[in-house]
Amino acid sequence: MPHLPPLRARRAALPFIAALVLAGCSGGGGEEEFTGTVVYDVARTGSAPDGGVTPTRVAVTWGRGGGFRLEQTGGLGAGVFIADFRDSTFFAVDSTERYAYPARIVDWDAGPAAGAGADSLTRPAEVEPTDEERTIAGHRCRVHRVVRSGAVRPPASARVCVAEDIRPRASRYEFIPFGTMSSSSPLPLMLGVREGLPLWMEVAVEGVVVTYQAASVSRRAPAASRFAVPRGYRIYQQPAS
Repeated sequence: MPHLPPLRARRAALPFIAALVLAGCSGGGGEEEFTGTVVYDVARTGSAPDGGVTPTRVAVTWGRGGGFRLEQTGGLGAGVFIADFRDSTFFAVDSTERYAYPARIVDWDAGPAAGAGADSLTRPAEVEPTDEERTIAGHRCRVHRVVRSGAVRPPASARVCVAEDIRPRASRYEFIPFGTMSSSSPLPLMLGVREGLPLWMEVAVEGVVVTYQAASVSRRAPAASRFAVPRGYRIYQQPAS
């Protein structure tokens, strides 16, 4: 299934692994909350072993009222995660076996993972704007340098291009399903950029460069079914201990 190994395993991993797999955005104050879908293409260059971590494409969908959907192609455990916060239902969806695996969710912007008590890995990034602007997926964005982040640490460096007019709700989630692999929100979400949505992100370390770039941005409101277990799927039941 998509994205990252369990948090305790990531903390023990090499720094460049954390740098290549984490990042983020958050809702801002005052603007209308974004609903719709953003699709990122992902590229990696460099000769260092990847270990099958890096995806090739990631789609993220936000719905009204607490719907969230993550779809990853390629990389560690490619697949689909869905969440509906209105009734606190979270699933990893296996379209091959037609199973839905119930999950619990860790929100890095709520509870012990947030605020002054957060550890250095989960604190939102500090970024610094530059004079460079770009147009990506039809939206203007400004390039920012990542000054400080638990996810991108020296010797790694990172830049993001932030669209201030696109502000989805904060979505720094870890999905921990029962019966299948754990996962998390993708790179342009986990970093926790507060200024808007990163439409582009580049992380460089020791000759390896990983780039996320938005291929499309749609403001079309998704159907509620996008955040529900598909009809005909079985829900995984944990074996009795």
